[in-house]
Amino acid sequence: MATTKVIKDLTEFNPGNPDYVLNATNAVTVINSGGNQYNFNGVYGKFGLRIGTTVLTGVPSGHPIAVLNNGLTGITYTGTVNEGTLAVGGVTYTFYSGDVTITVTADFGVASYYCKIHGYMGGQDNLVSVYSEAGLRMPTGGAFSGTPAEGMMRNDTSQSSLSSASTMQHYTGNNEWKNFVNVTNCTTTNCSYPTTNVALYELNANSNNSSTCATSGSYNGVDNQITYVSGNFGNAASFNGNNLGSNIKLGTANVFTPTNNPITFSCWVKTSSSSTGYLIAKGDDNAVQYEWSIEQLSNGTLTLYAYNNAAGVACSINNTAAINDGNWHNVVGVIVNNTSTTLYIDGTPATSTSWSGTAQNYNLTLYLGAFGSASSVIPAATAHYEGLIDQVRFFTSALNQTQVTQLVNEVGC
Repeated sequence: MATTKVIKDLTEFNPGNPDYVLNATNAVTVINSGGNQYNFNGVYGKFGLRIGTTVLTGVPSGHPIAVLNNGLTGITYTGTVNEGTLAVGGVTYTFYSGDVTITVTADFGVASYYCKIHGYMGGQDNLVSVYSEAGLRMPTGGAFSGTPAEGMMRNDTSQSSLSSASTMQHYTGNNEWKNFVNVTNCTTTNCSYPTTNVALYELNANSNNSSTCATSGSYNGVDNQITYVSGNFGNAASFNGNNLGSNIKLGTANVFTPTNNPITFSCWVKTSSSSTGYLIAKGDDNAVQYEWSIEQLSNGTLTLYAYNNAAGVACSINNTAAINDGNWHNVVGVIVNNTSTTLYIDGTPATSTSWSGTAQNYNLTLYLGAFGSASSVIPAATAHYEGLIDQVRFFTSALNQTQVTQLVNEVGC
């Protein structure tokens, strides 16, 4: 395993500012670089030591090594071959070759390593204490390239937290970067984020509306062939797509109907499927009655529809950003009756103001993941979404760009 490269601007996490964090075992070589120099795992720089045991393997007998730890607490060393002692700076140290084991039990600050025959060999003040290996590494070579390692950290200036122009993120090892949690700024369970909403479905184990969100009624969902898997925030609902009929039935509440008030629907989605399917739909496919829906098309883009009382399209808008890339995307749909519809993907809007009539209220059932019918049977094979949906919110108001951006930057807890 190559020695791991440290992100240089995270000095609050590695105050000694090391270039590399040593592994549990590290091969030792000696090169001539204007004089002999110890290299560990084929590299040289300032080396970080985490709490635990680190072994330097293959220390040559011609270059026996000691760790100059006089006056330091929390760092000791020993080795397989005792090469005798030598006084350095008035303190006597034992030198070893073969495998040399360094044990760190607490923050020791800065230490040096020293060759009995050739002096420091690049080791003066070259060992620094770091809190852990996890979160301090990048691929060897410095620049971000290749496959990141689990536990890697980065400062992402394209994402912002509630009190910062950037967000600290860590790599989960599952092709995902996650924001570090600041529980004081937690938003995922906040029913008033970014403004008062009527329903919040966290979808961690069921489709219940979070109890403090409902202004009236419970608005709890009913699951049909739904499984819950690891999501963007906790768990997410998994929809099986095609004609298998997985869906969440949310009911016929007036708060979901745009003729009564402006509505905003927000969720997080993750899919790699090219199958067409509805993220959400309020309608009856059997009776050919529709109110509104957001559909994924075969090219991975989304279309927001609202319908007039003649069952024709009153307003539709397609957002050309494809979502079927296997990554999490924030989707927000805004309907202002007889005025406009706006569909946001990751905060980028597409807007239509071309209405041909007033949106219709048929008192139909709202579904996540499919287009419904009066009998609760989902008849159309093309109606089913295949993928994950997480963190669903409903608002009885039209969110603006600033509020949508806040949803994109949501902080998980």
